[in-house]
Amino acid sequence: MTRPKLRLQKALTAQASIGMVGRLWQSPTLSSTSQGSVHMNVSGRSRLGAALLVAIGLAFSNGALAQGGPGTVATGRIAGKVIERGREPIPYANVIVLGTRQGTQTDETGAFLLTNVPVGSEQIQVQAIGYDKQVQTVQVNAGQTSTLNFNFGESKVVKEIEVIEVRAEKRIDTKSSTSKQSFTAEKLRELPVDNLKAAVGVKAGVVAQGGELHFRGGRGGEVKFHFDGVEVSDPLFGGGGDIATLAVAGTDVITGGMDAEYGNALSGIVSVNTKEGTERFSGEVRWDTDRYGTPTKTFDNFDRFTFGFGGPTPVKNLTYFATYEGT
Repeated sequence: MTRPKLRLQKALTAQASIGMVGRLWQSPTLSSTSQGSVHMNVSGRSRLGAALLVAIGLAFSNGALAQGGPGTVATGRIAGKVIERGREPIPYANVIVLGTRQGTQTDETGAFLLTNVPVGSEQIQVQAIGYDKQVQTVQVNAGQTSTLNFNFGESKVVKEIEVIEVRAEKRIDTKSSTSKQSFTAEKLRELPVDNLKAAVGVKAGVVAQGGELHFRGGRGGEVKFHFDGVEVSDPLFGGGGDIATLAVAGTDVITGGMDAEYGNALSGIVSVNTKEGTERFSGEVRWDTDRYGTPTKTFDNFDRFTFGFGGPTPVKNLTYFATYEGT
């Protein structure tokens, strides 16, 4: 009978323990038995550990929030001004952070502002047109604005561009039906001719024969000469007038499609523009001859003297130019 009595005691002890734990859970302030006291100590330590874990978690979360969250980089700003010799602002200069793709441009007052610049030592480069580029180092702090100013010297010319003047003559006028050929006084001087009529005779569509000019197969009397817009003809023998070569500034030879301003012309027009005087006195003298050293060595005993001169007059804006030609 000993073994059943022992089992009955263990069962009663276990039931009493369960009852005691139930009472302690309902009234945690009770501590009448040693078992209840042990239960209260274990519960207090568990609550203290939980409170410590919560405090540590809050501390780490506050630290992460203070640093801008995980994966973010602390940045700052750089502000400054770009000026010339400490006075004049330099607008529209390029400002860049070396080693990055960050940059900006100065405004009309020469001021600039760089945002989101990584924290640390950074090199800032400024380059403006007409100036040498400058590089400075600045320390950038998180959430702060660093000041950096640039002072350039006097602007200098980077490169001198050579100016080339190009002059060209208009060969063909697609908006005109007039057939016209022209030559200048310089070209007339280069041609191997004796006078103006001989120079006109070398043009296409013109034939010089018997002292007359024939345009496109027409008669000599069908060609009209105009000097500065005025028709000129020989009153005794007919035909066109003649003029000294030094007096010619330019000549237009019109062989077809004459305008209405050229009346009484059937074959062609020779329009001559004469030289004018300038504000400075100038002149030229020429002697044309076919002698070759001695008077006996001559082809047709040709000698021609020509001189021309012009300049200002006492009357304001009035000039003159005079020529003479004789053989």
